[in-house]
Amino acid sequence: MRLPELVEIDIGPAETLEEVEAVRQLRAETYVDHGFLSPGEAATVAHDKYDNHAVYFPAYRGKEIVGGSRLIPNGPEGLFFLENFDLNARGHELVAEVSSELVEVSGMAVPRGAGGRFSISAGLYRAMGQHTLAVLGSRHWVAVVDPALHRILAGFLNIIVLPIGESRELGHRERTPVYVDLVKSMEHLRANHPEEHEFFASGLAIDLRQSAEAPLLGTGTVAT
Repeated sequence: MRLPELVEIDIGPAETLEEVEAVRQLRAETYVDHGFLSPGEAATVAHDKYDNHAVYFPAYRGKEIVGGSRLIPNGPEGLFFLENFDLNARGHELVAEVSSELVEVSGMAVPRGAGGRFSISAGLYRAMGQHTLAVLGSRHWVAVVDPALHRILAGFLNIIVLPIGESRELGHRERTPVYVDLVKSMEHLRANHPEEHEFFASGLAIDLRQSAEAPLLGTGTVAT
């Protein structure tokens, strides 16, 4: 993999309400532009019940916002994927074992004209992964992904992505609920994809190797 060029891109947790609102607005506009939502439906993603406990991540090029996403720690409002998708056996096991530690990656949005869309998406995943591990203290990601996001995570970045439910059409695209064990994925990258490991782990101030002995949930057959 050719490592993404992020020299001109600044990505991190939103520090002001204005930054949060910028990500929400970008998400709504991008979803409409890509045909995921009609203009009349845009308000449903500009604000929703998960906003109260979500952590937003804007991506800026200079003063221009060029991407954004958010993390939703499991809380009183629940998680989007639990309310909208039927889980398979692995998914039910996951929820039963680590429900309180689940963190959902949600609302990835990079507009068509941003330039370097893959690099921006990869940078957002890196920033959110490091925040999940070092700040939220969790290793358990869930997400609802379309084929394009699945290709970025599993195909280009070599993250271990496990389906945990039935695919269905949502927002005019086929989407699948998936699970990522961040620690196991980083160990997989360390052993098999050193460039990607360096990209994701650089600057991470915790030792993942001590946590890597725990089994990957519901896997008996998934090789890392």
